[in-house]
Amino acid sequence: MSKKATYIFPFIEFVVRDGKKVSPYVYVGLNELDGKVVVNQFVKDLCDYHQVGYDKVMGRCRENAYVELRQVIMYVLREYEKKTFKEIANFFERDHATAVHAVKKYTHLLKLGDKKATEIFSTAKRLYLYQKLYYGKQENN
Repeated sequence: MSKKATYIFPFIEFVVRDGKKVSPYVYVGLNELDGKVVVNQFVKDLCDYHQVGYDKVMGRCRENAYVELRQVIMYVLREYEKKTFKEIANFFERDHATAVHAVKKYTHLLKLGDKKATEIFSTAKRLYLYQKLYYGKQENN
């Protein structure tokens, strides 16, 4: 790991690492964490938050509430964890085309500003960022 240099100006703090500055308007060091989110725990916590069964989300249930949550998880894993479609599909025990469809669908819904999709995504994103910080700190200690 490279050495961190912190410079403090009035009301602004930023971190310089490998010649890059991290914006003071995000969590300091967020982009520099080496830790990965524990995917199972992320899915369980998201299911608990939305009060749906983990087994139903991971299983073959095709009810709308479970499908939407499953698709947003696939989107988050692709966009933020940089997982391949094959890795995502294997995690959910599905074909890679299912993961491709989920990511395309949520990309489209978010661009359109769909209210329900945006709400589900915002909770998933907040939980993802929280876990990224938590597990990143745990692994770096």
